[in-house]
Amino acid sequence: MGALRAPLWLLVGLGCADPAPPSTDRALAALTRASLDLRGVRPSEGDLRAVMADPDRLPDLVEGYLQGERFGERYAALMAGVWRTPVVEADHGQATYPVTDILAMLESIGQEPLRVLAEVAQQDLPYPTLVTGDWTVINHVLAEFYPTDYPIGETGWRRVSYLDGRPAVGVLATNGMWWRYDSTQSNANRGRANAVSRILLCRDYLEETIEGDADLDLLDEEAVNHALRTADACVTCHSSLDPLASYFWGFYNHFNFSPAEQSSYHAERELDWEVYSGVPPGYMGQEGETLADLGRSMAADPRLIDCAVERSFEQLLSRPAGLGDIDDISRHREAFLQGGLSLRSLVRSLVMDPRYLVLDEDTEGATTAKLVTADLYASQVEDLTGFRFTVEERDAFATDLFGLRTMAGGDGPAFDGDAVVAPTPTLSLVVERMAEAAASWRVQADVADPANASLLTVGMDARPGDLAFQTQLDRLFLRVLATQPAFGSPLRLQAEALWTEAFALSGSPATAWTLVLAWMLRHPDFLVY
Repeated sequence: MGALRAPLWLLVGLGCADPAPPSTDRALAALTRASLDLRGVRPSEGDLRAVMADPDRLPDLVEGYLQGERFGERYAALMAGVWRTPVVEADHGQATYPVTDILAMLESIGQEPLRVLAEVAQQDLPYPTLVTGDWTVINHVLAEFYPTDYPIGETGWRRVSYLDGRPAVGVLATNGMWWRYDSTQSNANRGRANAVSRILLCRDYLEETIEGDADLDLLDEEAVNHALRTADACVTCHSSLDPLASYFWGFYNHFNFSPAEQSSYHAERELDWEVYSGVPPGYMGQEGETLADLGRSMAADPRLIDCAVERSFEQLLSRPAGLGDIDDISRHREAFLQGGLSLRSLVRSLVMDPRYLVLDEDTEGATTAKLVTADLYASQVEDLTGFRFTVEERDAFATDLFGLRTMAGGDGPAFDGDAVVAPTPTLSLVVERMAEAAASWRVQADVADPANASLLTVGMDARPGDLAFQTQLDRLFLRVLATQPAFGSPLRLQAEALWTEAFALSGSPATAWTLVLAWMLRHPDFLVY
């Protein structure tokens, strides 16, 4: 996959024609990339100036980001495009669930599996804990109808345990995982098995080439089941897929819109495989009985570790792994093992790779430029301006159905296939409105309270050519775009011309600064990193 470039219509629409940051800004770009991936926000002004003064400070600053409290959540966000669990579906609203806010419930359910992953990452737990842990992570919204020991009267995301006797298999025992990946009787949990295989073992059965029998009547269930057990083209996949699927009958729901069905584990259904598939549970040739056996088998399988390395490599470098990456992936895998299988040790190895930092413009196999996801755009704008886009007190970037997440690009792709990553007209629209609202909010707040101003610290009497004006422009360029354009450079002249024209039309310095800040929050260098 080639380097991501903003299309001409986007550049023209933003009034930007400058190329990517020059070589002198490469260290700043590397710091920005690490900060966005590891924290979800741009570097502080102090960190940026530290790297400008001494590029050798870069490793220490990146290590600080790795050790920060945002790391786990950000790692999970990087994997959201792979896991695909944060999906809000309207049909669930047909039921009356025992919760105060059904939309908040639907938004929270898909986050549960990713929160478990985030906890494993943040707490430096061995990665196999992901499939052997006896806990989950939920919030007070889910606690209203989940059978857990969530503390009464508390709020927020917390690590808790289920109380309905479900096996200790980490994310494989979460309601959120199997609410997202449902199953019919005829499918017999095969879709669920493929989700586990695709996400955690890097094998997607749906991507494998098969040569089926053209004469097979797919509407004849008995004939199809016979073919799955006997036809060579079918057995190749189903000999491993079907035993894996047979582990998940405890999560089968007879009534999809029943809260009790959806939220509880059904141990009495564990043997339903005898009726619906006739295939006993097993994992890659290992026989088993309960879901706990699956967790233990997966935890001991090197493929779980190999896939974690490959997924992390692809999502951080924003491109599929290829044959030319084998040596590097092996090196990162060794760092993972030496680090006790903590995700922090794996990510440390990856982000300190020269191909990730791209300090040399000729680096072979370097990271492709990345387009921000909806969540990443919203989080960095909030950090810079304090503004979060809400509709009736709901986070507009937390849902697809009633918000802006899909329009802004969703949770991002998985780079294990033909991922298409490019700006879209709807992204441009969302960014335009978001930038305008955030810039206006921040400038108004800074003008109203100069003593506590965070971005606009210059007086309203400063004009282009004044030292105070140029200092303010320098600070905005550095903090928002991680660059310091020279006097007379096209980028700087463009900002000055925009300020001058806006002031001439409005007569308001605050309005002029609002338009300059909004322009920066829409600039390709803010969207692509």
